[in-house]
Amino acid sequence: MNKKLHLSGLTACEEEGFALLGAGLRRSASAEKLGISRKTVEGHQQNLKKKLGVTSARELYVRAAEWLAVREGRG
Repeated sequence: MNKKLHLSGLTACEEEGFALLGAGLRRSASAEKLGISRKTVEGHQQNLKKKLGVTSARELYVRAAEWLAVREGRG
């Protein structure tokens, strides 16, 4: 991982959504799993991009996958 990713400023829901994103779940699947609307997931992802300094959805997916791998001891 190029940058150390700090998640301390995230809400519990944002962190959970970030983990689901890293696991490869799409917005609709994440929404269903979290019991929230797809629009809310989109809002969380926009907030994540701002908080993490990420400019694209692709970069957010990559960062989430890297973070999850480290968290699970795979990276």
